[in-house]
Parts: sequence; C-alpha cells; structure tokens
Amino acid sequence: MLKELPIEKRKDFDEVMQGASSDEIVSYATSSLATCKEGCQASCPIGVDIHSVLDHVKRKEFQHARDLLESANPLPSISSRFCGAHCSGTCSCAQHFHAVERFLGDNYKPTQQKVKAGKQKVAVIGAGVAGLTVASLLRKQGLNIKVLEAMDKAGGSLTRSTPEFRLPSKVAQQEVGGITSCIELQTHAIGGAMHPLEELAHKFDAVVIATGANKPAFLGIAGEHLPNVYTATDYLRMAKKKSKEKTLVIGGSDLAMDAARTAKRLGDEVTLIFHKDADYMPASGINIKHAQQEGIRFMLLTKPTRIVGKGKASQVECVQMMLAESDLDDTKVAVPMENSEFSLDCDKVIVAIGLEPNPTMGRYTPLRTVGKGRLWTNEYQQTNVPNVFAAGEIALGSTSVEKTIVQAKKCAGNVVAYLHGDIKEEEEM
Repeated sequence: MLKELPIEKRKDFDEVMQGASSDEIVSYATSSLATCKEGCQASCPIGVDIHSVLDHVKRKEFQHARDLLESANPLPSISSRFCGAHCSGTCSCAQHFHAVERFLGDNYKPTQQKVKAGKQKVAVIGAGVAGLTVASLLRKQGLNIKVLEAMDKAGGSLTRSTPEFRLPSKVAQQEVGGITSCIELQTHAIGGAMHPLEELAHKFDAVVIATGANKPAFLGIAGEHLPNVYTATDYLRMAKKKSKEKTLVIGGSDLAMDAARTAKRLGDEVTLIFHKDADYMPASGINIKHAQQEGIRFMLLTKPTRIVGKGKASQVECVQMMLAESDLDDTKVAVPMENSEFSLDCDKVIVAIGLEPNPTMGRYTPLRTVGKGRLWTNEYQQTNVPNVFAAGEIALGSTSVEKTIVQAKKCAGNVVAYLHGDIKEEEEM
C-alpha cells in the first residue's frame, strides 16, 4: 500500500515511502476483514485491536478508528514509520496495517477526552518515545503529569536524528505536540542534575525515568579523535552542506543506514563497513534495501582496526573477517582472517555502531545500574527507589520503537498499580 519514490527522485530529503490514500485503506480494510483469521491483534506487540480499527476504517469511520488506535498506541505516525511488521504473517488484516496506522496518525488527531485530574502527581524525566507514551497513558488515568526534558523541545533523539526521508519533522512535531498540549512540559530541565532525584521522589507520588539511549558507542581504536571522524548522531544533526567526499560509515544499524543515505544525498561517495554479513545487520530490511538501491557500497565481513592520518583521517585500516561457530550459542561470531589487512582511503568517517543509555541518572542519583548504563529494574519496572520507575531504553538498552512503546505501556500500568497500593514498597531511599 505504501509507494516508494523512484530512485531518480531520491536526490533530496523528500520522504521515500509515500502514504496510502483513504480509498486504498478502505479497500484494504474491506478485503482483509473478509479473510481475517482473527490472529491479528494477538500478534501486534503494541496490543492494537487491529480487527476493530479496520472495521471502523471499512465503514469510513476514520475518527473512531483513530481514537481506538490511540488508546493502545499514542504515537502511530511515528511508530508506523519504524514498524518491523512482526504481525504481518499472522493474518491478512495485519499485512499492511502499518500503512493504516500511518494514514490515521497523519490525517486525524485523537479526540481529546476531558479527564478530571486527581491529586496524585507523577514526574516523567525525558520526552522521547518512552516518556511521551508513559505521560499520555498516565494523563488518561487522571494523574497530574509533569514532563522534564533536557533539550529545547520534546521528541527525543529519534525525532532529532532521523532524517526527513524517513520521518518528516512536520509529522513528528504534529504527533508530539498532540501529547504535550495536554500535559505540563518543562524544557531545558535535566533530571537528576538540575532536579535532584531525591527532591523529585519526595515532591511527586511517582517518578518515571525515560531518558533513553542517546550516548554514542565508540570503536575503541586509534584515530577516533581526529576532527573528520564523527558519530552518526552528530553527523545527522549537522549534515546540511553538499559535498563530494569519500565517506566511510562504520556500522549496520538503522542509524548507520540513515547516516549513509544522508551523505549520499549530499553528494558523497559512500561505503558502509560491517563486520558480519547482511543477515546479521540490525537495521530494518527496508532501510537496508533503500540504502542499496540508492548506491551505497556495502563492504561486509570487514572490521576497522585503526584510523590514520596527519591532522585528519585519510585512511581506515581494516581486516577481512570470516564467520565461525560460537561455543556459547547458535549465533556465529566474526573472526579475523590471517594476512587479510588492507586500507580504505577516506575524506570523512562516520561511526554508527550503536547507542547506549544516557549515563546522567547513574552518575547523579542513587539508582542502581547494570550493563552499559542501564537502570536496574524489577518485574514492575521499579528501580531500587520504590516510587521511581524506568521506561524505555534507559532500562532496556538500545532497541526498536515497538519494544520501547511496549515496555513504556507496561511501566505506565505498573505506576498506576503502585499508586493504587497494589505494588508494595520493599526498599526506601
């Protein structure tokens, strides 16, 4: 149902995947409901009642469909553009449902329900996907919500770093604005540093930390300090000028594809380096496909070992890799091949090997951390401070939009249960 821009028209930043029309989604709803196997809703990780939404669409009750969709997924315009379509093989209703979500999210605002706010107050630290999901759901429960955001506007790193050809800023701002218009939002507010957690935990009945994963991971090799070596997030925020440089992008994530495709649009000759083969790339299949279509050169089974240059990076030294059986599990590991070293010339290097949770909370608060900066949580998403919860990537590590929303929804539910006295406090600050 979604239509791709032709290759020759992908030279600017227009969105590559074009949305479906109302006639197309009505036709889809009608035909798919006729062959529905009733496995569609159970297969949606976010828990959307796909069958009922499509039933409203079939009747052209688009506003009803939008409101029902929003009750399970507060961010349909954003999530539909990153949806992994995990449900697509389970039922005809689910095959192209992300196109329906996108149509409803882009063209209809949810009906604002008048909810009388009670006395209980919740602070949410972070206004990205997780924080906005939690804030939206808790507001519907009649709680007073205050969101603290470190940046100058809500939306999180996903909306700041994703290029226009994947997520138009106008779309993101419209969806984010629909949520922030109903809650109290304070920007330029760094929770944990400017607003000590101890004070927030005493002032509010509950605190939800949703500061995300926006700290770039590094290769740990010589030469990363050189001035023309960028992290993908920094590059995507600054990339505006046309250039004709040899650009090497290191990584296989969606962030790596976004950086490579952006550099290509700005005129660069782009090579993407990944240490395993394409089957192990964490990027979405559609993003990999588009990168290949647009002329990005892929060098797989290749690992950088050093970045060299006088004053700036001019070469990346690499070694050829091969896949070998792992002693731990069925996943194959990449190991260097003997005498396979070689060098690649470059004018610019973009490192895009992943993102790690924001370290601020572990640094400025008494909260327990695990792994690479993640906050420790129990089965109820509680931290070691009983009325402080963690939502999204700060607890999960870098992950997909769908998994972030799913975990944030569970977190919101557990906050409500805690405030109702259904979850007991086991530790005190």
